[in-house]
Amino acid sequence: MSIVSHIESFYTSSWVSAILLLLLLCLWGILWARPQSVGLGFSMSVSMLERRYNDNPHILSWLLSLLFSASVTALALYMLYYEGGMFRPIVLFKLMLLVILTKFVIDALMWLTGYVFSFLSEVHIGSEQRSLIWLAVSVVVFALVVVAACRPMPILLKTGLALVAGLYELAIGVKLFRVFFFKPLSALYITLYWLTVELLPLVALWQTAGYIMKG
Repeated sequence: MSIVSHIESFYTSSWVSAILLLLLLCLWGILWARPQSVGLGFSMSVSMLERRYNDNPHILSWLLSLLFSASVTALALYMLYYEGGMFRPIVLFKLMLLVILTKFVIDALMWLTGYVFSFLSEVHIGSEQRSLIWLAVSVVVFALVVVAACRPMPILLKTGLALVAGLYELAIGVKLFRVFFFKPLSALYITLYWLTVELLPLVALWQTAGYIMKG
């Protein structure tokens, strides 16, 4: 059986259908608990980082958002590296744990940087807004995954995910410069921060996901 046939059988399996249904229900739960969350995520991707919003997310909304975003990212990574064979739920679970760990590492580095440079208030706002931006990006990725499940085309999936990831990192970089650029020397610090705190953990996530899929 060819790799394309393997991929088609994988995308149309009952496991994937059930996971997509659960993710759709999870997204519905997020919109029910915090209806404006996805819209806020999209607006924050083009607004100033220090902009505040008056609503305080409920713990249920926060948990559902984390579960949805991590699961969608893990499923996208699984599909990205999938080369044939039976679906392995334990591998998907490992990828989800890896995604959550990566998020917490990035958050920890953000707080550490904010503590060192006395930007704790900005970091607090940025951490909350980053989660909402990640949720908005995950909704787009979820749509790509659903399309891929309906019509298996690995090249389009890879291209779409690469485009979304590139636009996400570009938006984060532009946002950092808009908020923290005060003088030419600031550009050096912002670039170093972006490379070490924003980009490096995602590269590590990408590489580690490949090792997990091969294991």
